Amino acid sequence: MPLYYTAIISFFISIYLISFSIYNFPSADDFAYGAKHSLNPFSSAINEYLYGSSGRIFSNTLYYFLAGISNEHLIIYQILPFFTFIFYGVVIYLLLSIILQSFSKKEVFALTCIFVCIWLLSLNSMNDTIFWYGGILNYLFPMTLMFFSIYLFFKAYYANSKSYIFFMLLLSSIILFIASFSNEALFLTFFILYFVILFYVFL
Repeated sequence: MPLYYTAIISFFISIYLISFSIYNFPSADDFAYGAKHSLNPFSSAINEYLYGSSGRIFSNTLYYFLAGISNEHLIIYQILPFFTFIFYGVVIYLLLSIILQSFSKKEVFALTCIFVCIWLLSLNSMNDTIFWYGGILNYLFPMTLMFFSIYLFFKAYYANSKSYIFFMLLLSSIILFIASFSNEALFLTFFILYFVILFYVFL
């Protein structure tokens, strides 16, 4: 019972914290990115970043298709943190459910609530991680995709069908490859996971 009480408290704390996204507003960087993407065609915008500042092709692509819309409809700055947070929570639940297979779904959900709440409270600044548009597209969303690819790898590991194993590993690799073009800090992690998948395939 203490687990469930802690999970309920953690759940409401998390919802309370993420609810502040309704007051979210684009930063100066977001306006600058939005203007740059709105004024340039896709290829020019991506090439400008690629040869001028960073190779974050995946994040810059997301920025291109979302930033221009955001400048016209600022509500996306309020809803994107919430939906990204929900996606993160779902992926953590899936990952814990396959790691802790002896636990019931209710217990896994409780542990997910506690984990997510602790993660939120441990952040130096939610403004730099969840409420910052660039933080979502460059860090939180790619990191969530990384966890999802790990989940798919475990699905393949516990599967019996060779075709299913191949499909899960292929999907996991594709997600890792796409998300690796997000930021430099996570690239090394993606690189290591690639070797783990390759080692598993050819073992």
